This record gives sequence, C-alpha cells and structure tokens, in this order.
Amino acid sequence: MTLWLFLHIAGCVLFLGNIITAAFWKVRADLKGDPAEIHNTVKNVMLADMVFTLPGLLLIIISGVVMAVQAGYGMGGMSWLMASLILFGMTGICGLVY
Repeated sequence: MTLWLFLHIAGCVLFLGNIITAAFWKVRADLKGDPAEIHNTVKNVMLADMVFTLPGLLLIIISGVVMAVQAGYGMGGMSWLMASLILFGMTGICGLVY
C-alpha cells in the first residue's frame, strides 16, 4: 500500500467516523432533552469537527488528487474527477450552512 493510499483511507476513516459518532452523541443529547447538555454536546461536536473531520477532508482531497495525477488522470476540464471534487465541495458547503 502506498503512502498516499494509506493517507486517503485514514482521511476517510477520520471523516466518516467523526460524522457517525457526532450524530450518535447529538441524538443521545436530544433524547435527554436537557438544553444545557444539548448545548455542551453541540460545542464538543463542533470542536471534534475541527479536530477530526476537517483534517480528514483535507487528507481525502489532497491524497485523492495526488493519486489521480500519478495515475495519469488530467485535472483540467470537466472530467469525472473534477465533477466529483465539485460535488464533494458542494456537500461541504451544505454542511457549513446547516
């Protein structure tokens, strides 16, 4: 396994793993119904997003682009690769707005 592939998989684990656990903790706080606990949970989820999700996202994008270029895929024009990067970016924007 190359270093770039390892970094790509590690980024996916950080990104997806943190999203799943954040949803779990938020649902648990909501079920308790205590506004102070919900507030504290949301603050910690936002901190975890900055510490885990954002670096995971950067690892996914950077390592994916590097591996695509190494494999000979062009980054110019509207290819499947560019379309996937645009869609991935749009999901990030939707997540920030939400």
